[in-house]
Amino acid sequence: MPVRNVSSIAFVKVTETIGGTNDGLTTTTTLVAADTDEKGLAAGKGWDCTVQLDFKISKHSITYSALGKANTTSSKETRTVRQHEYAHVGARNALASQTLLADLCKDVGVKWKFHIDETGNAVTDRSNIDKTKKTYEKAVEDYISAIVDYLDEKVVHETQRNAQLVGVKDVTQVAAMLAAISYSDPETGNAQAPNGKIMAKAVTETQTGSTKGENYAKGTSTPPSVMP
Repeated sequence: MPVRNVSSIAFVKVTETIGGTNDGLTTTTTLVAADTDEKGLAAGKGWDCTVQLDFKISKHSITYSALGKANTTSSKETRTVRQHEYAHVGARNALASQTLLADLCKDVGVKWKFHIDETGNAVTDRSNIDKTKKTYEKAVEDYISAIVDYLDEKVVHETQRNAQLVGVKDVTQVAAMLAAISYSDPETGNAQAPNGKIMAKAVTETQTGSTKGENYAKGTSTPPSVMP
């Protein structure tokens, strides 16, 4: 399976503290990392290599600027700061989907396999393997990382953007983020952008996750540690 390990953090394990200057800020520790399995063939036949992708969320932490800020609202958005931040958590967790990641990769034709010929020089062979796998791994890592950033901005800040809140990326900037998403084929160097259908699916799944996060915040009490 090209998309190998996928994991996320449950809402109940999100930490909430006071600190920073933003009303609320969600920091997520996410690993988007490709790794290559090398299979040595018979003598003189070289190596068959397979790239695999891991997507692991290991932590979500929310910081508020002051005690009580979590439960405040603004004229730009009806949900509370806490609900907004949990919407980020839910949106990011939604991307930790083996099916969605696999579909996004399939859409642009991610190259998962490559072959390295044996030259007879062990040092040269090792260099060829390492250089090639780095190129293949980086291509899929960069592609998925750009999608993560785009979806988080596109989905969670939509209401704030519609209200023209200062500090939120505008429609033109979000469109530029989408236009910049592409997979660079490690064999040809050609860039392949995801099609509109698969990105629409990704947006929908992210919206669903975002709503789950917001609803979790609505249905749970704000921790006493961040209240006056």
